[in-house]
Amino acid sequence: MPRRVSRALLLSFSAVVATSIACGELRKNEQVLTAEDTYRADVAPLLQEKCVGCHSGDKLGGSYDLSTWRGILGAGSDGLTRNVIPGDDTSLLLTTFGENADNDHRWLLSTAELAMLKRWVVDAKANYFDSSWHGSEWLYPGDRNSEFFHGGTLRAKGWDTTGCQGCHGVDLKGGKSGVSCATCHSAGIDSCSTCHGSNGSAGPPASLSWGLDPATDAGLGVHAKHTGGALFGGGFACSECHVTPSAVTDEGHLFDDAEAKTTDLRAEVVFSAWAKKGETAASYDSATQTCTVYCHGASLGGTAPTWTAAGSLTCGSCHPVPHASPNAYGGEDCSTCHQQIVALCTEGEAGCAKVGEATFLKIVAPNKHGDGDKTVGKAGLGETCWGCHGTEASAGAPSPDLNGNTDPTMVTVGLHEVHLNASQFRDPITCDTCHAVPKTLTATGHIDSDRPAEVTFSDLAAGKTRSGVDTKPTWDRETATCSNVYCHSLDGGSVTSWSWKASVQSLDCGSCHAAPPSKTISGGTHVDMPSCKSCHPAAFKDGVLDLTKHINGNVELF
Repeated sequence: MPRRVSRALLLSFSAVVATSIACGELRKNEQVLTAEDTYRADVAPLLQEKCVGCHSGDKLGGSYDLSTWRGILGAGSDGLTRNVIPGDDTSLLLTTFGENADNDHRWLLSTAELAMLKRWVVDAKANYFDSSWHGSEWLYPGDRNSEFFHGGTLRAKGWDTTGCQGCHGVDLKGGKSGVSCATCHSAGIDSCSTCHGSNGSAGPPASLSWGLDPATDAGLGVHAKHTGGALFGGGFACSECHVTPSAVTDEGHLFDDAEAKTTDLRAEVVFSAWAKKGETAASYDSATQTCTVYCHGASLGGTAPTWTAAGSLTCGSCHPVPHASPNAYGGEDCSTCHQQIVALCTEGEAGCAKVGEATFLKIVAPNKHGDGDKTVGKAGLGETCWGCHGTEASAGAPSPDLNGNTDPTMVTVGLHEVHLNASQFRDPITCDTCHAVPKTLTATGHIDSDRPAEVTFSDLAAGKTRSGVDTKPTWDRETATCSNVYCHSLDGGSVTSWSWKASVQSLDCGSCHAAPPSKTISGGTHVDMPSCKSCHPAAFKDGVLDLTKHINGNVELF
């Protein structure tokens, strides 16, 4: 005698109640079968005794969890193939045991136990528990669009749960049956994760077709990298590439054709304004499975990866590294401009990726990476000079330099602050005295040219505003020295070598020119006067040097 109700008796009983019980409308009589073997009554106790010791919790052999029904239906170490496929006698869970298995598993199950496990997988379709109302395919989505699968049935009913409420309660949390939908769908059946992804995430895996391999299943693809990838903070919202319904029953969601109630289970790709940013022809090509979008399109100089591409993305997958020539935009070191987002790191460090011959970077602010803002400089200061150079107090003069260095013996720091601060000799010297200052961040010659910054002396620095004669100043980066600069290379000065990296020197009037100077601006002999104010009272008003009139390119007489 079988220990459960016979099939014939069950079918007879079902025919009677189907006309009076609402849930009878949702089930198919020919599928209401009592399985001889179920997970809860037969398989779980067997696996608990023989397998769970090595396949659960921290001891997860082969990355395969045999302690739960959902774990058993999942994949093992390859992450791509389900170890139990209902109706398939070649399912890995079955072939792992028996005479052709490895030594650890070969005789772990008796012949009778293996036969029962096979009946459960093949005949009972991995049924969870014995039910007089629903068949073995009701819980397990062997075919997620099947009318015998509860999800497929509910979709066919337009997500109308009236028929379910008679047994499971109005709230579907148990009712007369005592079985709650929340047992599996903890977020509720109207949650996106009920059909898409899992309880933890609405982003696949798995796809609606129940696939696990992103390289072969377009419904899976690289969804996981977009919705939860470490490179992009919490990931992108589904609405960036799809129309996201406000309710399950929204038109175009459950069915492609609402009247015929048919669907091909393929979501339409509809890009958001952000995804199309900078791409006038944003599109998805289903034949090549590639997207042309802001994230990795022409606007970033990148080539779109294939949607089902295997392997991990690198910094060069969406945009070239470096963006321009080998030294432009900081070369391979993206942190030069994007220090809020990336930072230099050491090979082997967690999250550290190689992006060039000897450059390693890690994302330090994933929420700002790929957000469409092309964040540069310090937070909130991207369009100011001191967003990248120096500080607001120093008007952008290093330190720190672009790489955060503050040592004045480094040429990138040097005496910038000394020049841009007022001294005992004159007001601050502006940046454009020695450099071409861009009007905007992206102005030609600014971040699109090779580093280091070009030294371009102004007419003031060249002495043209003083005498009209170009002193032909020069800058030698190797020795970090200036020569023939009007500001401190006049005739007779005691300092003959002006080192950019030298510590601040103690200067006096004779440091830059003799006191008094030996020559006038016309080349004649300068009058030997005991005091500068005798001839230059405008610059030495009441005996005090007027910083606005000293070293300003003009000679004020009387």
